[in-house]
Amino acid sequence: MPCTSTNGRLPKELLASIKGGVALRKDAALAWNAMSDEIYEKAGYRIQTNGPDSSYRVISRQYYWRNWWCSRGSCGNAATPGCSNHGEGLSVDVNRRSRQLIDKYGAKYGWAKKWSDAQHEWWHLTWRKGVWTPPPVDPFAKLTTSERQACQLVINARAKLGRIRALANRSEEEGGGWGSISDPRSRKSRAEELKADIAGYKSEIEHRFIPNIKEAIEDDVVDGNSKAGATAYKNRGDRLAVLRQVYGS
Repeated sequence: MPCTSTNGRLPKELLASIKGGVALRKDAALAWNAMSDEIYEKAGYRIQTNGPDSSYRVISRQYYWRNWWCSRGSCGNAATPGCSNHGEGLSVDVNRRSRQLIDKYGAKYGWAKKWSDAQHEWWHLTWRKGVWTPPPVDPFAKLTTSERQACQLVINARAKLGRIRALANRSEEEGGGWGSISDPRSRKSRAEELKADIAGYKSEIEHRFIPNIKEAIEDDVVDGNSKAGATAYKNRGDRLAVLRQVYGS
């Protein structure tokens, strides 16, 4: 691993927490968590790292472990500080059960011993970028069924309206406008209906869903703290942001 000035000094925004450990670089963390979920689903075991320094390792702890191993005559068991894959948020140290399960399920996620440095350390694994592609993110994942349906209605109606307008614009460029489109009155009428539909769907978002979430947030927070907990509070905030985006677009 080439030595860098940022090794062990990565900004927090480049890191993400991992299940069964502390943190890795965001892309490596996504792959680790996806692998962890599959292993838990199929084997009933949550893979884990060996401790707080066994995933991303800050520079001060790199010095600590280098000195610890060197004092025992085994400097080769710890990278030179600033040159560690742990310091790049790409490596983990795991127990034997986790290693066995990663050997079985991990390669498709980029986690495999064959791609790791320190081949003599059975517990040490390094992630390989480019092997696994995360699935697309569903922007409506946290919405309720009713909220999702309302947003999808807006998007679908807007797409239909866009197609009708595009057809009209293309026809106009050819010198005809609405008049040259097959059944122009029907298409123009449909465009007006779609605009009315969009206004109605957005009105439901504005007057029903957004106020409901805002009220839930206000009722939940007492003296600056969420009664339902930080996760529930964040989920409500995320739902509110999505609804506002769809309403405002």
